[in-house]
Amino acid sequence: MLELGNQFLCAGSKPYPDFPSHLIGMDANAPIIAKPYFESLGYEHVSIDLNGRNGTLVHDLSKPFDLRRQFDIVTDFGTSEHVSCLWACLRNVHVHTKAEGLIFHANPAPGNWSDHGYWYRNEAFYARFAELSGYALLETFRVACAGNFVDGWLTCALLRKTREEFVDKDAFYTLPLCDR
Repeated sequence: MLELGNQFLCAGSKPYPDFPSHLIGMDANAPIIAKPYFESLGYEHVSIDLNGRNGTLVHDLSKPFDLRRQFDIVTDFGTSEHVSCLWACLRNVHVHTKAEGLIFHANPAPGNWSDHGYWYRNEAFYARFAELSGYALLETFRVACAGNFVDGWLTCALLRKTREEFVDKDAFYTLPLCDR
């Protein structure tokens, strides 16, 4: 799996009852680094973040790069809203996803997480994006992040890659991207 960002699991909770305590560390309320969790489940886990922490590869998601491989699943749990060029970031995701591979996005919904990034997407964005980019849109939904039911909602989308061609940049920026 390929993960955008140096991700952490929810603070104060074990992902499952028998989660190895050595992966949590001394403070049970501290955030749990996602990489060892996914590796403990048997996944080969590659993550990308400019900060280079916790075993991430250092790449700017707004610029083309080639890992010389593709992945069955790519996750974006709150990273792509921070990049300067969303089209380039999503193209990198596309290039690194295998045919029929899954892509899961969870990013701030419009009107939520004020000033938390540049790109706010809703369900209409993902529907049109899937159509133009050759994805099957399997599901969209909203979830309140970290228990914030006031202004902490995320728009989530699960996509399956169905073709190699990706939407060109001009057509991409006609999609319904939302203001904060």
